[in-house]
Amino acid sequence: RTCEDVDECRDTDVCVSRRKCRNTFGSFVCVCRDGFVMGTLQGSVECRDKDECLIGSHQCSRHSQCINTEGSYTCRCLDEYFGNGRTCQPRRAPQSKAAMYFNYKLSKRTKSRCPSNTTAQKKELKTFN
Repeated sequence: RTCEDVDECRDTDVCVSRRKCRNTFGSFVCVCRDGFVMGTLQGSVECRDKDECLIGSHQCSRHSQCINTEGSYTCRCLDEYFGNGRTCQPRRAPQSKAAMYFNYKLSKRTKSRCPSNTTAQKKELKTFN
C-alpha cells in the first residue's frame, strides 16, 4: 500500500488574505505572501505589510525617495535627478548657445596660449535675449 498526498492548496480559499498555501505531506501551512510579515494585532496573528522603506530592504537609489505600498514599494527620483528610481542621474541645466560658444572658444584659446603651469580665468558671460 502507498499513500498519496492530497494537495489541499489546490483549493484557492484555504488561506485567508495576504497568505499563500504551502502544501506539506498530509497537510498544508499558510505563510505570508511576498511583501508581508507575520505579526500580531490585538491578540490575533496576521500578515502585515512589510515596510521595505523603513527597514532598508529596498533597492532604491540614494538619490530617490522610497514609497511603501501594500506588499511592495516604489522608488521615485528626487527633483534634481531623473531615472527609474533605482538608478537616478543628475539633471543638467540647459546651457544657452552663447554659453556653449563661449566655453568652446575659451577651451580652444586656453589650450593654445596658456603655459602648462597656468590656467585661464573665465570672465562673466552676459546673455542677451
